[in-house]
Amino acid sequence: VNTLKELTEAQDRLLASEKLAVLGQLAAGMAHELNTPLGAIVSSNLSLYDFLKNKLQSVISTIINFNEEDTKRYQIVLKESLDNQVYLEGKSERSLRKELHSKFSQLEKMELYGDHIQLVIETGLFRRLDQIEYILESERSMDILRSVASINSAYRCNQIISVASEKATHVIRALKNYLVSEKETTSNESVIDLETEIETILSLYHYNLSKITVVKSYGSELKCKGNRDKLNQVWINLINNALHAMSFNGTLEIKINTDQNWIKVSIIDSGVGVPENIKDKIFDPFFTTKPNGEGMGLGLDICKKMIIQMGGKIELEPSSQGACFSVWLPKVNP
Repeated sequence: VNTLKELTEAQDRLLASEKLAVLGQLAAGMAHELNTPLGAIVSSNLSLYDFLKNKLQSVISTIINFNEEDTKRYQIVLKESLDNQVYLEGKSERSLRKELHSKFSQLEKMELYGDHIQLVIETGLFRRLDQIEYILESERSMDILRSVASINSAYRCNQIISVASEKATHVIRALKNYLVSEKETTSNESVIDLETEIETILSLYHYNLSKITVVKSYGSELKCKGNRDKLNQVWINLINNALHAMSFNGTLEIKINTDQNWIKVSIIDSGVGVPENIKDKIFDPFFTTKPNGEGMGLGLDICKKMIIQMGGKIELEPSSQGACFSVWLPKVNP
């Protein structure tokens, strides 16, 4: 009895060690995933602060002094600018500048219109070629365009903050879903939505997927029965192994479908595959193909033990390219 207890405790320690090792690999990517949106939020907030403190009063003073016709012009440019946000760069902007220069050259007083090109692009007025001449014939056209450009810049900052906040929230939510409470991790088997859980794991690996094409085939909405925390550890190990096999550049395919009384999950990579001479050893404890220091060789062994404990099985299946690891889990009928 004591020997069995010691073996169980040893397996739990190995599981915790392997889990911490994988989380350590995720840490750098997670930090980058949070730093990027937070940096965008800080930068955009500074720009908004500058607008509110130094530019807003000037914009208001300019607008209230417009006559009726210039107010109409202002409203046309403002609506176009805020309703259709477009960001141009490189060749697209150069091409647009050339087109606008050609348009302006047909108008009188070319020297006046030439200075408007940048503001026409910034405000999005270039999409309304039918209105450009009407806007620019005003003596206050520069005031109109500058005022709209300032408001448009503040609006873009607001959009960036909104998108960046949602991205940071998504990362935190994914991490929270994975790092469940101690009560949940030690609970008995429950009904699990595999699609939701795997999407959470992919969110955690988002930074590592920048050069990966992820192909998803979730053909079954049925639930499986198992231990949520242990299964997430399986998905993390299999996805992590697949990414390493491709050197983080290739195609990752994830399939979920039914197989009689089972739900089958397959994780397929486009790497070099598993050589024939080691296929029989791939699930052996302490066997690893990774360089020293990058793996203990316990991941697949632990995955196999956990899946068997849940009444399922895991196999390395034949694949036309790369490696295909499939997991069968008991299906829960509606």
